[in-house]
Amino acid sequence: MTGSHMKKNNCVLEYSWDNDYFKKSFFDRINQEIILAEVINKPVEVSLSLVDDATIRQYNAQFRNKDTATDVLAFAEKDKEVSWPDEKEKNYLGEILISVDTAKKQAKEHKHSLSDEVAWLYIHGFLHLLGYDHEISKKEAQRMGEKTQEIFLNIKEK
Repeated sequence: MTGSHMKKNNCVLEYSWDNDYFKKSFFDRINQEIILAEVINKPVEVSLSLVDDATIRQYNAQFRNKDTATDVLAFAEKDKEVSWPDEKEKNYLGEILISVDTAKKQAKEHKHSLSDEVAWLYIHGFLHLLGYDHEISKKEAQRMGEKTQEIFLNIKEK
């Protein structure tokens, strides 16, 4: 399944995956919570690909020099702070890749649903596109973890 989808929440989601398990509306709901939590009031665009372990391993090796599968990768269009364009323009934030294979394993380990795991990973990846980086310090890791948890719990409550 591929395409582009925009909801009233000002987020265009370019998507690509081969299964019908995840609907666009699933990610629209997450986008809405991220936009509310981060007070994003300009149009943004994010690309999302749901891939297998082999594919994400290739990207991880090529771009991070880690020859192993991982759960999520985020490639921000801009390395630093998001600079907002004219209100009518879309601001392309970047691309998120989620390994459904790894997400399935982690969902089983964490004893929750695949949907919950993919939601968590998508939030994590989106926050990276907004400039969060848990790898730079313990304080930043805590800040990002708390924001991920806040958004995730808001989704679960609705």
